[in-house]
Amino acid sequence: MKRRFAIWDLPSLRGSTATRLAFVWLTASALVYPATNPFAPDEIPPLSPPLPEMAPTLWAQYGWLLWILVPLLLVLVGAIVWLAVRPGKPPVLPTPAAQAQVTLRALLSQPETGAVLSQVSQALRRYLINAFWLSPLEMTTHDFCILVGGSGKIGPVLASSVAEFLQTLDQRRFAPAAVRSPLGAVGRALELIELAEARRRIALPPPPLRSVNPVE
Repeated sequence: MKRRFAIWDLPSLRGSTATRLAFVWLTASALVYPATNPFAPDEIPPLSPPLPEMAPTLWAQYGWLLWILVPLLLVLVGAIVWLAVRPGKPPVLPTPAAQAQVTLRALLSQPETGAVLSQVSQALRRYLINAFWLSPLEMTTHDFCILVGGSGKIGPVLASSVAEFLQTLDQRRFAPAAVRSPLGAVGRALELIELAEARRRIALPPPPLRSVNPVE
C-alpha cells in the first residue's frame, strides 16, 4: 500500500521534533498576524496628537526687568552704605558755665543738706577747672583753694571769694543739722560763675571744651 505524502517528508523538516515544532509556530504566527494588525503592511498608522507648546522661561519673560532693577538696587545699597559710614556733624558741647548752671539750678528747690552742699561745691570746682584750664587732679578743698589763688587767670579778688565760699561749704557740710541756717549756696555759686565768666571774657581766649569731674 502506498503511503500518503506528509509535510514532514520535506527535506527541510526531516529531523528532530524541535525542528518540527518551530516550523509549526512560525506558520501559526504568519496566519494570526494579519488578523491582529488592522493596517495594511504599507499603510502609515495615524500620528499621535501634538504636544502643547513649552511655556517661556522666567528669564525670557522678565529678563528686561532685571536689567533695570539690578542697577537700581546697587545704587540704593551704595547710598545706604554711604549714609551709614559718612562722618556726622560734631556734637555741640555746652560751655562749662552752661553745664554748671544746669546742675546748680536743679538744686534750687532742695534743702541745703550735706549732700546738696557737696554737689554745689563739685559743680563750682568743675566749672573753674574747665573754664580756666586748671589741673583736674583730685585734691582737698584747701589744696584746691591754693591752686585757685595761684592762678593769674582767675585773679586775686575772684580767687579769694571762691576760696572763702568753698571753705564755708565744707564747714556747713559737717556741722550739725540743728545749727545750720540757710546759706543760699546755689545762688552764691551762680553769682561766682557770673563773675568768673566776666573775668574769662577779659583775660582769656575761648578755651577748648572738656569735661572733668573732680572728686573731693
